[in-house]
Amino acid sequence: MQEDNEEIFVNKIEKFLKERGFKTFREVIPDQCSSWEKPFRVDLIFYHDSLGYIAVEAKNMNTLGCGGVFADAFEQIKKYKQYTYLKGNLISKWCIAPAYNLFTFKENWMDNDRTLTFIKTFFRRYDISFLEYKEYDNPQRNRLIIDGLTPNKIMIGDSAKGYFILNKSKGDGNES
Repeated sequence: MQEDNEEIFVNKIEKFLKERGFKTFREVIPDQCSSWEKPFRVDLIFYHDSLGYIAVEAKNMNTLGCGGVFADAFEQIKKYKQYTYLKGNLISKWCIAPAYNLFTFKENWMDNDRTLTFIKTFFRRYDISFLEYKEYDNPQRNRLIIDGLTPNKIMIGDSAKGYFILNKSKGDGNES
């Protein structure tokens, strides 16, 4: 999945989450910034009782060489983290979501894998998560994964019973 438009990418993530019962909020302004002429805006915040509020800053990228785009997202989140949202709620997890499938870059795949591991662990050091939305030909296989390479991985997808949330940090595999 290669997205040419960040908004289309966020629309897909939002639709995926809504179909699984999550509450979603777009272009959210921090409570403390609502009176500003040009307030900050978080691309997407989603909520589920088992996870709390998770904020997403999506970025359109076309190669792994978009380090400046990652840096911009990092700086945005650093600014945004200090505020409350949606009438006093703290964000439990902040995520960067690159608007492409990280596994479509087949050339030098081992170097790509090492680069992605470096990027993901760099952001984790600053308590910023990496969100990947994966689409497949069969929509039942679509997945949203947060911190995929860590012991605290969160995975959201479909199952025979509806949808599942695997939250390894809490040691559960909730099915709804």
